[in-house]
Amino acid sequence: MKRSMVKVIALALALVLFAGCNENTRKDTEHEHSFSEWRVVKEASCEREGLKEKICDICQKSFGEEEIIPATGHQWVEASCEAPKHCSVCNATEGEALDHNISGDHCTGCGKSVASLSTFTIEETFPMTYNLSDDESSATITINSVTITPNDDNTYEVNITYTIDSMTDWPDGHFIEMDYRVSWPECEFDYDRGAFERPFASAGYSETLSRTFTVCAGVNEYTFSITGVYVISYLW
Repeated sequence: MKRSMVKVIALALALVLFAGCNENTRKDTEHEHSFSEWRVVKEASCEREGLKEKICDICQKSFGEEEIIPATGHQWVEASCEAPKHCSVCNATEGEALDHNISGDHCTGCGKSVASLSTFTIEETFPMTYNLSDDESSATITINSVTITPNDDNTYEVNITYTIDSMTDWPDGHFIEMDYRVSWPECEFDYDRGAFERPFASAGYSETLSRTFTVCAGVNEYTFSITGVYVISYLW
């Protein structure tokens, strides 16, 4: 009886293994290939052809049937005053950007102001410390930063932040003078100069001075510099 049961179990296992093996074999070899899908081997780009091959829907095998995928061609965006003619897909370019068409204080092409299209360079590197003295009085002043901000017209704003680090008593009528110079090429006058003036305050005092300037006609390159920090007196 036991021998019969062992034979039955062994036969059942053999049948299961044979069925599984036979199923895999059928999947690999015993089916009619059905070609309805293409597999992309190499994607096409704007300038380069691609390649695709036909595969069997069931076993995904390729049988050597290939087709060229045409290059897609560039999707050109016309040149503007901010960018040359370029492809929106691959960023290839042709030629150069157009010149800005300035009318009044704006470009009619991109709508930007003359000031925002100009470039501004600050000649010095800040912070910068200055030691001032006059007879028996003295002070140490640090210009912490100078920033230039273009406005939405033909003006720009210069901001100077400074701190009085230390000082002795200064008589009334004495002021801090910060001289500046703005230079640019290709204008009737190639520079502008002036000064920021502030009365003395106590040590530790800090503030930001602002002044608005008008740009020269047209887009230009400007250089701003602090030419000196002095003490001036209006006692006379």
